[in-house]
Amino acid sequence: MKYFGTMIFFLGLVLSSTVSGQELSFTLGRLVLESDYIVIAKGKVQKTEEGAQSVPVNEINLEVQSQLKGMSDPLIKVSTQTHGPGDKPLFSFKAPILYFLHAPEDSTETLLWVTGNRSGSRVVAPFGLVRYSGLIQELLQIDTLPEGEERTNALVEWNVKCVEGQYGTTDGMLELLGKGYFFSAPGIKVKELLTVQQRKRLFDVLLKVTDFDYLHLEMLPLVYGVNDLKLQQFLVDKMKDPSNLSPRFALTVMTEIQKLNQSDRCKAFIKEYEDIRWNDPERKEKRRVLLEGFYKAAQELITEPTKE
Repeated sequence: MKYFGTMIFFLGLVLSSTVSGQELSFTLGRLVLESDYIVIAKGKVQKTEEGAQSVPVNEINLEVQSQLKGMSDPLIKVSTQTHGPGDKPLFSFKAPILYFLHAPEDSTETLLWVTGNRSGSRVVAPFGLVRYSGLIQELLQIDTLPEGEERTNALVEWNVKCVEGQYGTTDGMLELLGKGYFFSAPGIKVKELLTVQQRKRLFDVLLKVTDFDYLHLEMLPLVYGVNDLKLQQFLVDKMKDPSNLSPRFALTVMTEIQKLNQSDRCKAFIKEYEDIRWNDPERKEKRRVLLEGFYKAAQELITEPTKE
């Protein structure tokens, strides 16, 4: 029991660890293509006849329940250490986890490594495993296509599907923003690769987001032109209660709104907001007043465009 308490993460801790845009070092696409094995597995305790833990503290036995890529043994030994930058992988003896694994280049190393460290170990519900399995198999099929337009179009569609789904959403957004594995080369303009219908699908996803953050703001240029008036209203609604917005985030939202409405009044509010000094004792009240004024002006431009 001592090993159980010190070596692994309990399910509750594992479930509280999420993969956000800030934490991801490997997107789903990169994990799939750079891993030798993709398995659904959980830890298996092995003890000696005397009851002592028989596995060194830097490794764990994983009991494979399902294989999505590669053919591994039913019981595999995996390193619990980090290899390269990133947090340690997640492990559990209670709940199965989706693992992306690879064999190290050093042929003397007998342990498999978790690809991308924390990013390559994902705790998901049973339905999520089905969703992930479908995405993984589809990408592996796309990877058989030769380089060219068909492959590029298939990868774009695959990442749009990731954004639309409950799982792989952040991965898909990072890829479409050119921050992932597929479209990060200089000169690639993802917006030009997207069809009109794909941009509409991304637009629909963004307008349903409740926990709107910087990553979603970065996605906005991909959907400009789909329905800019509706997009303006969505963003203006985010400013109804300025107390929920950090100063930097509020400024970013205002800037995006002004890009859409091209309002000189809104631009003036932004300028005043930017000019507030960080050490001004009245900065909170000044920001509040300016945010309220900006909200009112932006809302009027939606309902009464001729007021500008």
